[in-house]
Amino acid sequence: MMMMMMEPTAKRGQEEKHQRCSKSFLKISAASLKLHHVIPMLPRLLCEELCSLNPQTDRLTFSVIWKLSPEGKILSEWFGRSVIRSCVKLSYDHAQSMIEAPDKQFSVDELPPCSAEHPVQRVHQAVLHLHSIAKHLRAQRFEGGALRLDQMKLAFSLDTDSGMPQGCYIYQYRDSNKLVEEFMLLANMAVAHHIYRKFPKLALLRRHPPPQSRMMEVLQELCDQMGLNINLESAGTLHRSLNYTVGNDQYSLARKEVLTHLCSRPMQMAVYFCTGFLQEEKLFRHYALNVPLYTHFTSPIRRYADVIVHRLLAASISESHTLTQYSHGDLDVESPFCTQR
Repeated sequence: MMMMMMEPTAKRGQEEKHQRCSKSFLKISAASLKLHHVIPMLPRLLCEELCSLNPQTDRLTFSVIWKLSPEGKILSEWFGRSVIRSCVKLSYDHAQSMIEAPDKQFSVDELPPCSAEHPVQRVHQAVLHLHSIAKHLRAQRFEGGALRLDQMKLAFSLDTDSGMPQGCYIYQYRDSNKLVEEFMLLANMAVAHHIYRKFPKLALLRRHPPPQSRMMEVLQELCDQMGLNINLESAGTLHRSLNYTVGNDQYSLARKEVLTHLCSRPMQMAVYFCTGFLQEEKLFRHYALNVPLYTHFTSPIRRYADVIVHRLLAASISESHTLTQYSHGDLDVESPFCTQR
């Protein structure tokens, strides 16, 4: 299994050029999404062409490459620059149809154009293999104490001619979404550990503080009064008790929405930080994921934090293993901007 993300900008030679780029990115440090319009963080030539894994086109990338067992155990790991030539551009719907029909023989007309070297059935089998591994990774994460609070999300259907909304529906989080999520999380965690090993005082990570204790006490009292057996001791116990309490009856969906909303209120926001400015490693932890180190690496065309992480990764795999673009002060100033925007 290979997880890859591309370096979003060309090499930067001069420090002043880097500073200009940083200031520009900080003004729009995330892509802005409107109902039927996107304002990209980077110029469209980068977002839609040079930094996008368009099918059957060579693209320069940063990759995390693993050898994984069928159960999702990492047997080997490699970080470096690579060239990726994507064989096909699948949507979530395409991948979901493959997962739901593992024995189906898909025709070329049912999918976007595939490269000649990768027949449709080979692509189908690859998706099924990834889905199988992703299920193991997901099970291991929640067995290890992770928490997920799924709140209802609305999606809009748009008129094909005008692009205006004509209806809405509840967005379904399906197996194809979970497949992508698991490997993105795995890559983000792997890169977090890597850059922290290389630059223990300069790594840009993302931490999620524990919930606000007073609000958790109020929530526990409320649950007790309602006769709900919700265990708030940790992220893992909360996740397990929520799933148990939601049950499987005609009121499960409504019960889940109410409980998820109540349990979300005490949660704090995750924040970016520079490791050189926190003295205790226990403060680095990500509460919801229940992992010691986490960062954002997989979306450099829409999050400025990922651009910084790519620069750190580039320095870590260079021959000199030195980072000249940033100081402790630079990252301490930029990390709050990455959190806010």
